[in-house]
Amino acid sequence: MARIIASAEALNNADSKHVHVAAGNIAHLSGDPLEYGSNTIGPSPGDYLCMSLASCQALTLRQFAKRKKWKIESINVKVSLVKWDQVATARNTFFVELILSGDLNPAQRKQLMEIARSCPVHRLLGKPSDVVTVIT
Repeated sequence: MARIIASAEALNNADSKHVHVAAGNIAHLSGDPLEYGSNTIGPSPGDYLCMSLASCQALTLRQFAKRKKWKIESINVKVSLVKWDQVATARNTFFVELILSGDLNPAQRKQLMEIARSCPVHRLLGKPSDVVTVIT
């Protein structure tokens, strides 16, 4: 059997516009985007995709900086997702802004940019994926 690297579960009851989502023993709420009548009870599914990429890049950068003994006070990663029909490339596009606070020279900043692109979620999103759905 293939090794599972991540998993999650979502439960929607009745006519609710939000779902209970869980990964392991951590639970959250997710809601429809505002344009679909959300009551903003939780992030939208697209927001969770952005959070996944942002957190992975922040953690990857922190681990790298720690190994190099670079002094980075804070790592702020902002991610926005734009749907394929809104960009010239006709591809869903994640725009990422790295805000690094610390004493870093231009060479270090360039290296951190490359490291951010090598985080596991960035690599995963950059490759084609298959979604296999079954009803049980």
